[in-house]
Amino acid sequence: MLAASGNSEMPADGADSLARMALVPCPECSKPMSTQAPSCPSCGYAPQAAAAARFAAVGVATEQTGRRAETTVWEGSPSLKLLIVQVLRTAIIAGAAIVAAIFVHPVAVSFFEDLSAGKGDRGPRDGSPATLILMVVIGTYLLIRAVVLTTSVFRLRSTKYRLTNQRLLVEQGILSRTLDEVDLRTVDDSGFSQSPLERLQGIGTVWIVASDRHTPRLAMRGIPDPRSIRELIRENAYRMTQGQLFTRST
Repeated sequence: MLAASGNSEMPADGADSLARMALVPCPECSKPMSTQAPSCPSCGYAPQAAAAARFAAVGVATEQTGRRAETTVWEGSPSLKLLIVQVLRTAIIAGAAIVAAIFVHPVAVSFFEDLSAGKGDRGPRDGSPATLILMVVIGTYLLIRAVVLTTSVFRLRSTKYRLTNQRLLVEQGILSRTLDEVDLRTVDDSGFSQSPLERLQGIGTVWIVASDRHTPRLAMRGIPDPRSIRELIRENAYRMTQGQLFTRST
């Protein structure tokens, strides 16, 4: 019978197996996990996925996720329903001015007739100065409101919102153009708001808060179905951070 050698060495393949089966503390929960395990059995932490989420650049292919090409998820413009309050205000004020002019006109005509009579009984007796002044006042107001409304329409139509699977862009300006951009990896929170009138119209304001120095907060006004657009932003921001993002529910 052969005696077992006290200094017998373990086979090389056995040593390699032990090395592969080494236990290390999990970076998330500090519980032991194998260096060859795809994820921690206690908390589900995946080292390879975390490394890809931390170091993979936007649009760069990774072994775990494949090619991450930028695609447009949604794009739109502010709804013209935002102007309904201005239109109603203009119509109400113009109507009130016309009604007031009808009642004030006889008094104004009498005033100008008396004023003309006091100056040598000469001057217009038909009240034309009063009529002209009232027409100029009402016409000027309607012209100013028309210019304001037209400018507002062009401003809304020249504002473009675009959401991709990587970023949110807001481009606006009538003559000059400005572009605000937020990387979805920097989004910390999102939400939407609606006034009572906006709820009746089915529009609202979608906003995001990001850890971006240049654009820490971005709001998109006049968005149809703002809840679904907010969910699109949250979903794509969640994907961009590999599930490491948490936003408040609405």
